Amino acid sequence: ACEPCNCHPVGASGKICNQTNGQCPCKDGVTGLECNRCKDGYQQSGSPIAPCIKVPRSVNNRLGSSSSSSSRHSPYENAARDDECATCTSTSKRVKMRRYCKMDTVYLITVSDRDRADSKWTRFSILVEKRYKKTRNRNRNNHFRRGEETFLWVKTKHLRCQCPKIRPKTSYLILNENPDAEPGEKKGKRGMIINRDTLVIEWKRDWRRRMKRFKKRSRKYCNK
Repeated sequence: ACEPCNCHPVGASGKICNQTNGQCPCKDGVTGLECNRCKDGYQQSGSPIAPCIKVPRSVNNRLGSSSSSSSRHSPYENAARDDECATCTSTSKRVKMRRYCKMDTVYLITVSDRDRADSKWTRFSILVEKRYKKTRNRNRNNHFRRGEETFLWVKTKHLRCQCPKIRPKTSYLILNENPDAEPGEKKGKRGMIINRDTLVIEWKRDWRRRMKRFKKRSRKYCNK
């Protein structure tokens, strides 16, 4: 069976990899099967357009071999060390009943593609696979039906910090404690908006039974 390429969203210049060896097309100065690190003699730039740039000769001479080891980091990795990247709370690996009860909406989605990005927002095309929880008396614009094709909006600066880390052709559980966007954020944006209260968890098939159990027990155990 075919496997997804998983080309790095910043380091790769395209989304289609070599069908024989899985090599993704890399931007200048980027290497790796998934284009996820800088070549020797290159360093991270922090720019999504040219994520890896040549290390100046003076820097090479001063740093010696240490420059080659530092250049092997992911093009996104330096962003995660910047001051603008606070501790990530959007990504978790586990869901428990108590956390499920706190959420207003819980959806299983599959990301089809990243179709638009600018300095503030990145938009992904998504398919709503399953709706596990929908709280009443909420804005209907935040309710989505199973099988509905819509968009997922994430702030670009959060993606640079991999908070959350979202890849095309991948399914995620989206748990939102407050799906109502801050004033002005929802304007002109159809679909889901990931905000600071959203949890994004990469989906695993063996979670289906657990999520069905949570949905069944929620009427008894959840106060909402």
